[in-house]
Amino acid sequence: MQAPSPPSPFGAKRRAVRRHLRVADALTAVAFAAFFAFVVVSNDFDWDHFLAATEVDLRAWLVDHEAPLWSYQLCGGVTRLGDPQASGLSPLFAVVLLFGSFWGLKLLVLGLALVGFLALSRTLEVVARPGGIGRPGPATRGLLRSLSAAYVLGNFFLWHAHHGHVTFALGHLALVLVALVVTALVRPLTWRRGALAVGASFTFFSAGFYGALVFFLLPVTVALAGWVAWLLFQRRGAEVKRTLTMAGLAALGLGLAAYKPLGVLAYQGAFPRVVTAAPAEGVDGTTPWHTLVYQLVPSFDYQFAGLWRGAGPYALWEYSAFTLDAWLCVVGAGALVVARRRRAVRERAWVVLGALLVAVASLFALGDHASWSLLSLLNVPLEHSVRVAGRFQGVLPLAWAVLGAVLLGRLPALRRAYFRQALWLVPALLTLNLATFRASLRPGSAAEVLSQPAEPLARMHALVTVKPRALTASFMGAAVQSGLGVLNCYDPLARDHRMTSEKIPVQPELRDASGALRTGVLLPLVEPAPGPGAEACREDSHFTQQEVVLSDACAPGTCVNLNGLDLYRPQHLVLDPARGKFCLP
Repeated sequence: MQAPSPPSPFGAKRRAVRRHLRVADALTAVAFAAFFAFVVVSNDFDWDHFLAATEVDLRAWLVDHEAPLWSYQLCGGVTRLGDPQASGLSPLFAVVLLFGSFWGLKLLVLGLALVGFLALSRTLEVVARPGGIGRPGPATRGLLRSLSAAYVLGNFFLWHAHHGHVTFALGHLALVLVALVVTALVRPLTWRRGALAVGASFTFFSAGFYGALVFFLLPVTVALAGWVAWLLFQRRGAEVKRTLTMAGLAALGLGLAAYKPLGVLAYQGAFPRVVTAAPAEGVDGTTPWHTLVYQLVPSFDYQFAGLWRGAGPYALWEYSAFTLDAWLCVVGAGALVVARRRRAVRERAWVVLGALLVAVASLFALGDHASWSLLSLLNVPLEHSVRVAGRFQGVLPLAWAVLGAVLLGRLPALRRAYFRQALWLVPALLTLNLATFRASLRPGSAAEVLSQPAEPLARMHALVTVKPRALTASFMGAAVQSGLGVLNCYDPLARDHRMTSEKIPVQPELRDASGALRTGVLLPLVEPAPGPGAEACREDSHFTQQEVVLSDACAPGTCVNLNGLDLYRPQHLVLDPARGKFCLP
């Protein structure tokens, strides 16, 4: 009988690699679970605004059975169609319809982060594979997933998620478009990818696109345009044709979602947002030295490395973009110099793309006054309403991920060292990095929000002026949940302030110790004209998200205590200049 052959050392090696990758994937899953917990307990700063705004859109759909174009409950009358941060008309809002405003927003942030993780992983597979043909092996794909996780869970997105800048998560959806355009360079077009481009673009532009468009997709598009021009110079016309076709399909998705951007533009035309307190020259721009700190140094207790608050006029969360991928590029660049390896022709496109992302982001980040700044050009038609140049720091981590994939593909020694020593370490560090936000993490904040009494009234009768907004608390959400209109809401849109301009006294608390509403703090919807029907007019009149319904008992001269009237419906109320209110003629 023939003796059994010894086990193959190659098979044992493959099994060891698979075990190593499974542990790395498990640690990455733990990092994303920790990130979700981090988002759940982040409820201060701008979270109150987005929770309140999302709640009024939810009530428009579920209570009024209407698409959310306007809201009288928010700000005493404000547009929702024309708000570039409102997502009530996007397919993404289905998550909120299923899970409510609190859990819906939290799950949206997590879901978009996972979408960005998968999209960037696929992009990096194209970058790392010579010629972009086929897929890299399992070990290389594991390395690229690590780069993608480091990008998605980097400080730029952590800080904005923590501070309630919910719409910045749409930058992850924009990565789907980037992945499709990049993939089109090296792979034939398919109906599946084309449909995905249309759908992703429609979903993006029908949602609250402002932050992700201005500070991410716009500079990335400029870089991609420069990249395509370089490809044309390299006489790669057939590849460019596929890339432009994919970009055209993304433009088709934008056309299908045009109701949202056009609604925003129409509102801005009627109520232009003009910033009167923009930073002075040389204040908000980011120098290359500051960029190195923002990209390479982690934050701790609202300071870089716990030592320096940063150089800009805004707080640290508008600048910090620390990512482990940046350190991989530093190490890889050093290793490349030592190895003295020549450039491979097939890799030049990805090096050029990464370099263009760095250049374009840096030119935008120069600020609104620098002579070479792309932000200065953008702000000419926008009346200098785009501020916080530090937010363009969020494009650079994408460049580090692309260049990191190139370095891993070119340097076998670096690839082996990363696989053996960093593949487990990176997700562990991503999880530990969440603890650096300890200064403003409040585990009990979720229970506070969820315990707010919710009264989804179809007919609302009163409004309130809530406490002034503070960094760690504002009170719009509690009032909206209680079925009250909020007159002095925090909202960056230019709008009418008819009631809040009267300096209505701020109410200290909405509810007494027993949890009952304090009726003395409420302002009725109507100010009836004197007469026998005044009381019936006050009691029987009400408002919904998009409609003011006055009682038949209301006489001419009856006014409403609202800031503005619905721009999208005919109105029977007119402005009384003498009283400064909207009244029955």
